[in-house]
Amino acid sequence: MYTKKEIVFVLNAHAERYQIAVNIGWLVMALLLTIILTFAGPPVPGELLNIFGVLAKQLGFPEECLLILAAVDVLLDVIATGTSCILRNAELLFEAGIYKELDIDKLRKL
Repeated sequence: MYTKKEIVFVLNAHAERYQIAVNIGWLVMALLLTIILTFAGPPVPGELLNIFGVLAKQLGFPEECLLILAAVDVLLDVIATGTSCILRNAELLFEAGIYKELDIDKLRKL
């Protein structure tokens, strides 16, 4: 789904906007919470919104920033889902070619 760096980058950008003091301890806590929550959450669309909700509460964000984070989640989720579908199909074709289970002549005729 999403990399931990992307989530921490988005949080850091919003921290400046809401005048939240960002120091090394805040960044370490944000990264550790992000790692724990991304491994604990199921791989479903909208997972990032749950992660943002917990992180916003723990890191001192006001509740109104969740609306902006929800919009970011929708944008990132569309991109991640499309990329995942394309890469999964490409991986299946690649693996089928390795194991000689792919009829390339038939595919070229389509």
